[in-house]
Amino acid sequence: RVAFTLTARNGAGNQTQNYTTASGFARLDGSVIANFGFGAVDLADATAPVTATALTANLGLVSSSGTWAAGTGSFTADLGLSRAAAPDGPYESFNLGIDPQDADGVKLDSGSYDLDTSVPTDTDDRALVGTTKIRYGRLRLSSAHGSEILDLPIPIQTQYWNGSLFVTNTDDSCTTLESDNIGLGNYKKNLNSGETAFSSATITFAAGVGTNLKLNKPGV
Repeated sequence: RVAFTLTARNGAGNQTQNYTTASGFARLDGSVIANFGFGAVDLADATAPVTATALTANLGLVSSSGTWAAGTGSFTADLGLSRAAAPDGPYESFNLGIDPQDADGVKLDSGSYDLDTSVPTDTDDRALVGTTKIRYGRLRLSSAHGSEILDLPIPIQTQYWNGSLFVTNTDDSCTTLESDNIGLGNYKKNLNSGETAFSSATITFAAGVGTNLKLNKPGV
């Protein structure tokens, strides 16, 4: 999610007060996310991949909202980045920019362009609205063994691709996983459906490590 403001100005550089949604004079509809011309690039840095990567084609435009009042537009947009079939990134220098255009063909003034989303680079084509880190992530479950008369902790981690291999995402202490979203099956030996279940409804993570994923003891 990104939030930003735009200002409508006339040829003299003064704010155009009547460019408002209520009056109908505002010609940039903030509810149409394509109007903002989003683009993205991961800039070259010391983290693999060390070269810049153009990512505009990978952007998924979800939705946007916002209105104009007295020549100022306040907008919020939700976007996604589609990951490749194979692990890619990490994109540690992800830059997101806009190139908005209203229905009359009005665009940003040339001095607002400060981001080049092309690879190889040429000229600035968008205005920067945000930077972040984008990582290709996964959940990793490990095997567990124990007594049938004790609850069984199951090791689980959130991981991301660091350019060479998957590593624990130590930055992640916010992910939660609902036990209802984990399927149980393929019961073996004397264990049958309903004889064990997850002991907690919500699994939490601290520094990328699951703290409370346990199966209830089935007994004999």
